[in-house]
Amino acid sequence: MSETPNIPARPVLQGEAERNVTLREFEQRMQALSQQINDQIRAARELADAKAEALSQALKLQAEEYKRRLSELNHAHETAMENWRMSLPREMFESHSTEWQKWRDDLNTTLTTLGGVNPSIGALDARLQKTEDFIAKQQGKGAGIDSSWKVLVAIGSLILVVLSVGGVLVSVVLYVSRRPELPAAAPVQQAPGPTK
Repeated sequence: MSETPNIPARPVLQGEAERNVTLREFEQRMQALSQQINDQIRAARELADAKAEALSQALKLQAEEYKRRLSELNHAHETAMENWRMSLPREMFESHSTEWQKWRDDLNTTLTTLGGVNPSIGALDARLQKTEDFIAKQQGKGAGIDSSWKVLVAIGSLILVVLSVGGVLVSVVLYVSRRPELPAAAPVQQAPGPTK
């Protein structure tokens, strides 16, 4: 057979031979493009799943935070109601404050008035002391009455102590006599101690 030259059915354009590929190269390129597209789809799917999971987690956290805040608000409402129950209305407080201020002013006025009386009370006390000293001299008991006053105060204090103790004893006796009888108590068991 004679070799016939390979003559194309149509004329070949300049640079066309470099752009032509074989069927095998075409299949390889198509497979690589398909792999790239599948990788992009997988990455987009993973991203969408991660976003959905993050959104779900965020909604759960938000629901828990709302629940916590509501419980705090409920407790705060109870606390506020308790504080409101224990507080005075403003009118009552102002009325009490006005009365207290009036009492304080009256007390200050009275104390100021008594400030002028204090020296005259001291002078009266000195005159009374002189009179008592004169009476004591006349009776022959000595120059001062201080010792007799101390004795009288001591005796009076002793009498008050005796009366107080007696009153306490009477109260205890009356309490015990009026108290209903208690049932007999069961014997108390001793805790086991260390053995000897």
